[in-house]
Amino acid sequence: MTLAVELGTSNANFTGFDPRNFAFNSLARILWLRGVSDQALGIVQRAIDEAASRNQPVPICVSLVYASKLLLWTGDLPRASDLTEQLIVHAGRYLLAPYRALGIALKGEIAIARDEPEAGVDLLRTALATLRAQQYNLLIPGFTGALAEGLRRTGQFEEALFTINGAIARATNSGAELDLSELLRIESQILAAQHDRESALNCLTEAIAVARAQSALAWELRSTMALARLLSEDGQRDQARHALALVYDRFTEGLETADLRLARALLEDLR
Repeated sequence: MTLAVELGTSNANFTGFDPRNFAFNSLARILWLRGVSDQALGIVQRAIDEAASRNQPVPICVSLVYASKLLLWTGDLPRASDLTEQLIVHAGRYLLAPYRALGIALKGEIAIARDEPEAGVDLLRTALATLRAQQYNLLIPGFTGALAEGLRRTGQFEEALFTINGAIARATNSGAELDLSELLRIESQILAAQHDRESALNCLTEAIAVARAQSALAWELRSTMALARLLSEDGQRDQARHALALVYDRFTEGLETADLRLARALLEDLR
């Protein structure tokens, strides 16, 4: 994939698919998952700039989706929101219904991150209905996980658990397990909200194992933070701090992103 990025420019075929653009965006996602968010953001910006320079509607939309996701994950909500609005407008201009739905789904996920879960749930329901109708299945598990998180935050625990279990089953059965660790973490939060701490801990143990198997350091950090909070609540503060410090200390960049700031604050609290 790195080689595809470094090779010269290529032309998209008549479907609008551009292998080089796909390689840029996939590499950016991989780099973020491996804990090098600064490099990931630089590459996804290259993908946006290159697609825009060729005026290719589909690659532009794809790059805006990946960039918005990365910015959302790093906690840069204003910029993520700006790119999401660009995606919705651009996809609407070219009648690219699946990409417009992806923009609406991202808008919903950003609303939840801004602590506006009711609005986020409504947007995600609308977007997911369109994506299913269009059979655009690749990103459905991740957005279904975001919907479950929104349902949890609005206190709809039973529906949240049903939703996240469906997303996990879909990811597992289809083999599209890129988001599986994060889906398991979301399930653990729902279970903890229902006071099923043992099941929540089991989910987090599985989430961390999946993240390690995939070398997804970013997902491992999120699940380890959730684990540290549960351990701390059970009075196991030293164990919680040790587990989190082992993961946090492996990061070499992106130290001011949202997750790493939260991890640092939690480590200080656990002293």
